[in-house]
Amino acid sequence: MRVKRFFHTFLLFITLLAMSACSSSDSEESQDSLDSDGDGLTDIEETQTYKTSPKLADTDGDGYSDYREVIELGFNAGVNNYRYNPLVADLPQLKIGIQTTPIIGAIFEDSNAQTQDISTSRSQSQSTSTSTTFGTSVTVGVEASTEATVSTGLTGPSAEVSTSLTVSTESTVSFDQTQTTENQTAWESMRAQGVEESTTTSGGYIRIGVVISNEGHIPFTLQHISLSSTKASDGDKPFIPLATLDYDSTQAFQPVSLSENTSTGSLTFENSTLDLGTVRTMLNAARSITVEPGIYEVTDIQGQPFAYTEAEVASRTAKILIDYGPYAETELYQVATNTNPSSPGQSLNTLLSDYLAIDYTESNGITAVRQVGPSGSGRWERV
Repeated sequence: MRVKRFFHTFLLFITLLAMSACSSSDSEESQDSLDSDGDGLTDIEETQTYKTSPKLADTDGDGYSDYREVIELGFNAGVNNYRYNPLVADLPQLKIGIQTTPIIGAIFEDSNAQTQDISTSRSQSQSTSTSTTFGTSVTVGVEASTEATVSTGLTGPSAEVSTSLTVSTESTVSFDQTQTTENQTAWESMRAQGVEESTTTSGGYIRIGVVISNEGHIPFTLQHISLSSTKASDGDKPFIPLATLDYDSTQAFQPVSLSENTSTGSLTFENSTLDLGTVRTMLNAARSITVEPGIYEVTDIQGQPFAYTEAEVASRTAKILIDYGPYAETELYQVATNTNPSSPGQSLNTLLSDYLAIDYTESNGITAVRQVGPSGSGRWERV
């Protein structure tokens, strides 16, 4: 009996050990295959390999799941770090390029009740525009929502929004000495004809030729668009609003589809209802005029809305603007910040170095980005 009882006890012990081993093995296998957000990537792959969020199926909110970007669309940082990177939102990129120097004028009745139409007379119609946002400064700018926080310090996430910066794919045309003289001459001609005393003014106007480009790799159809124009300011605000510009009043805007790195032909935008004060400002006080997209609608090539929403992207990313001033083209990215569910927010260093793979040097502030830096002992601004 003692031998039989011992044998039964031994078998029970072995059975328990086997069950424990199976349970442990199943648990480890379960953890290895755990996919909390159901995007097709395991939590381990997301946190250790791709650095994406294991709790968000679409870490950057651009409408492409993390799995689709890294597996189906073949993200390869060694080939192109910004094409279907699950940490950098893939969005339509609209750019405005100024083609012609603005024509500025006014229609009014002079003291003899004769209608006068006086505008700038341009010796050269073509214009060279740049996509810089703050003129001659070099700036690393950050814009983040309360859900997607980022610190403008180089290390450590912030608990609240660090700053708010309005950024866009804009272009600026600066008036050279000849064009400035042409502006002033036009205003003096208006004054000589009594524009300031006139009680009948049909309206001031501005006309400008632009080209609209697709600077990214996401094809889109532009359904309609109006532009906003501003002038540089010497005060606290970098720009002062001037006017909204609508498409050529003689014809309706026709939807245009743009694939990667393609552009429209030259398009005329205008405003023919400017008040006299705005005309005076444009002709006398504007060293440059900046034009950017105002109200517009883009769809995919089939005319369907894109899968992303602006609110979704804004809640999961921060805008990173790198403005090289006159030295290089501006760079603009929307970069994921909530990759770690237990510690939302990211440092600027992480976004620049780890996610965007942008090299910079630092010595009492940023001294160069992609080996571009201000002359002399200047430093990059962080805003």
